[in-house]
Amino acid sequence: MYEKLGPHPGTFPHIFVDGVHQWNNSWTALTRTLCGHLSPAPPACAVRAAGVTFHLATNWNVSSASIQRRAQPFADAVLEACNLAASRRLFPWHWNTTGEAGQRPGAASYVDVRAASSATLASLTPLPMPTPMPTVAVVVGFEALAALEPPLLNALSRAAQDAAAPLLAGTLRAHGFEVGDGSISSIRTKGA
Repeated sequence: MYEKLGPHPGTFPHIFVDGVHQWNNSWTALTRTLCGHLSPAPPACAVRAAGVTFHLATNWNVSSASIQRRAQPFADAVLEACNLAASRRLFPWHWNTTGEAGQRPGAASYVDVRAASSATLASLTPLPMPTPMPTVAVVVGFEALAALEPPLLNALSRAAQDAAAPLLAGTLRAHGFEVGDGSISSIRTKGA
């Protein structure tokens, strides 16, 4: 199996599951990988409906209409930010590796536990004025892996929102949504 790695395998843990090498970030998502291979799956592998809500100050680049037109990429970007927030909660040291070799350009980190999957944009609701800027309440639903649900929910809790908001804004920008700094507020979990 190690022959598949080539002459420069790097310094990451080299883990194989069913003969497939778990490259770079996938070793941190080993719980999800193993859950996908176990039958019957233990309770830790159960998926639960969960999600996140937040307020987004809109602008001429990011409006309700533009989000609706690209609803799935928007939901996917929110999901990525939620997974990265959970990863930061689980791996607080050296989780942010922007620019590492083998990493997707623009990704905040290659440490991704993949606590959640299957994101959908559930709703966009304009908040009543007066707000400093036109603002929408965003609800994105996803499925959380039971074993990783606590760090995911803790990372998105009201107490952690100051750390999660810039991560969410940065991930949305990496996916082509031109949100401004400070445009995300009131992050909280839903349905868990």
